[in-house]
Amino acid sequence: MKKFNNKKYTVMLFSTPQMSAYDDSKSIVSNYFNVIDMSKKEQSEYEKYINKTDLVISIFNTMRIKGDILKKTNFNIHAAPSWYRGVGAIGKALYDEKKDHGVVVHEMNEEIDLGCIFIEDIFSIVGLDAYDIASECIKKSLSHLEYFCDYFNTYATLPKKDKTLNWSGDLLYQKDFYDWLKKVEFKGKKEVLEIYGQFH
Repeated sequence: MKKFNNKKYTVMLFSTPQMSAYDDSKSIVSNYFNVIDMSKKEQSEYEKYINKTDLVISIFNTMRIKGDILKKTNFNIHAAPSWYRGVGAIGKALYDEKKDHGVVVHEMNEEIDLGCIFIEDIFSIVGLDAYDIASECIKKSLSHLEYFCDYFNTYATLPKKDKTLNWSGDLLYQKDFYDWLKKVEFKGKKEVLEIYGQFH
C-alpha cells in the first residue's frame, strides 16, 4: 500500500464505525489524503467542512448524504449489485436464490443509489453463505477504494463513468428491510440478522 507524506488533497469520509471494515477503510483513505472523518458527526456539521474538501467518499455508510456536499467530486461504494438499491442486499440475494452478487462504485446524487455508475464488479455466490458473501463484498470494496483513492491522488479526478451500467430494482430502506425480514424465512436468515444487526 502506498503512503504519502505530503498529502495534496482533503477528503470528507463517511462510513460506519460499527462496521468491521471501518478501520481498514479509514486507513486506506488516510494513506492518500488528509481526512475529515464525518462518520461520527451530525449532518449540520457538513457545511463548515465543504470549502476544505476536495473529494467526498462514502463506504459502508448508513447515513444519508444530501445537500451542497453532493456538488463536490464524490463516490460511494455500494456493497451490493445494481439490482439491490438500499440495504439488506445479502438477505435479498439469499432469499431470491441469486447466483451472482456484486459491488458498485457510483457517483452520489440526491437520490439513493441512483447516481451514475463507475464500476460494477460481479462475482458468483453459488455455494457461499451470508458470511462468505459479506467477506467478498468487503474485500472487493476495499480494493476499489484503494484504486479510486490512487486514481484521484494521481489525476485529481475520478475514472470515467460506465454509461452502459444502470440501476434496477426497488429501493429498500433500513426499516423496510427489517420489516421484510420478520415476515420471510430462508436459509441463512440467522447469519443475515447477525451481519446487519450492527447497523440496526
